Amino acid sequence: MAYFSSRSGKPQKGAQEVAAAPTHSPPRRRFIIDCDPGVDDAIAILMAVSEAARLDEQILAVTTVHGNVPLELTTKNAMKVLDVLPVQTPHFDSRRIPIFRGCASPLIHSAHEYFPWHGLDGLGDAGLQDAESRHVESEHAALAMIRLCKQYAGEVTLVCLGPLTSVALACKLDPTFPASVRQMIVMGGTTRAKGNVSLTSEFNFHKDPEAAHIVLSSFPQSYMVSWETTEQHTVAWEFMEELLKQAEVSCSSLGTFLRGITRPFLREKDRWRGALICDAVAMAVAIDPEVVMSVNECFVDVELHGRYGRGQTVIDWEGQLKEKKEVGAANVKIVEKINMDRMHEMLLGIVKTATALAKDPSNLKERVQGKTEK
Repeated sequence: MAYFSSRSGKPQKGAQEVAAAPTHSPPRRRFIIDCDPGVDDAIAILMAVSEAARLDEQILAVTTVHGNVPLELTTKNAMKVLDVLPVQTPHFDSRRIPIFRGCASPLIHSAHEYFPWHGLDGLGDAGLQDAESRHVESEHAALAMIRLCKQYAGEVTLVCLGPLTSVALACKLDPTFPASVRQMIVMGGTTRAKGNVSLTSEFNFHKDPEAAHIVLSSFPQSYMVSWETTEQHTVAWEFMEELLKQAEVSCSSLGTFLRGITRPFLREKDRWRGALICDAVAMAVAIDPEVVMSVNECFVDVELHGRYGRGQTVIDWEGQLKEKKEVGAANVKIVEKINMDRMHEMLLGIVKTATALAKDPSNLKERVQGKTEK
């Protein structure tokens, strides 16, 4: 099993000793999650919370943006998700992760229609109660991103699971913002122009093509987990059902939550060979870079015009633009293949964290590590 070093993202020996370090040592990594929950966002957030508890890392913020449902609902949903695993370690307390509200509409054009893939409420219409114990910070998400990434310059992994509107706004408000980010992970775009909301564009980029263009143009390099890549990395229905059963047996509240929100996905069994949880694939890449088995480094941009092409990801596969000196170095690492066994471990880690929490919240870290390390 791979473990992070504090900076390089490479596997590190002696991970147990690092995890058991005194509480005054700094957290091993810091994350900001920009999202539009969304069922797959919810699962991705739970993966991040579970891994942060196990490795004693820090989630600096969850920021919300328009996307799967309107901003009001994505924000409420983020609060609901964070209430599912109330875990605490020396550097991490999921109950105190601040939530910042971001952009309610695209930068230029009006918001597109919302698609009921995740239910009308974004979480499978499971009838979940609002998280009354939480509140939303008054600071705008874009400003919070800038502030936190400057405060922890070169340490923050920014994980973008929804439309890139707020991130693009941060880039325009402070052009030095991208340089302060340690690593950028984007779920979005296409590699073969196989669209899922238009003929050629993927949902997140289609929602705000200008924002996607600004972000890809501003960051020196990003990891992109495309629609086609997530299609190739579905979670087998048998595994998904076993995960839900384990959750129901080990922690009834988690089981009820997961069973409720995944109903729309389970209804798609005849359409897909497995559960399509796109954002969880991107989160796996963020949590453990060693999960990536194949990448292509290319110059990538986003088409902003055209009746059929708006929002399409344009990729210079053969380096033609670079040869013509129209662009510089490759700006995107396109993730093509990941280790699904490792991703399965992360998904099971959600249940193991919930089980450890139910048994002994005061000894959570040791219990989770003891159950997941090999």
